[in-house]
Amino acid sequence: MVTQADVHALAKSKGWYDTQELVERKLLDAGATAGMIEHVRATWRMARLMLIVTEVAEAAEELRVGGDQRQELADVSLRLKDYAESVGVDLEAEESGKHLVNLTRKHKHGGKVL
Repeated sequence: MVTQADVHALAKSKGWYDTQELVERKLLDAGATAGMIEHVRATWRMARLMLIVTEVAEAAEELRVGGDQRQELADVSLRLKDYAESVGVDLEAEESGKHLVNLTRKHKHGGKVL
């Protein structure tokens, strides 16, 4: 199993964080406030979350056309691991804790059909 640290390190080494780091450095050099920097970081986080959504949409498209979803589902997992590592979330620990919570829930809790 590929760790989220490995996925994030690879993404950084392939340049996927270069623009973010460059923009932050330029803003700091220009005297941007901490609030401005945090706003920019939040925008980058939102963009990375949307990359996960994009991979889910690509998996749905494969399903729609009768294709093979496996690579797209792997991309969802990889993007999620990269994001989690970039924001300091131990995804494996959070999954384990959430699973324990879900074990205590009633059948089809929340009244949802699906």
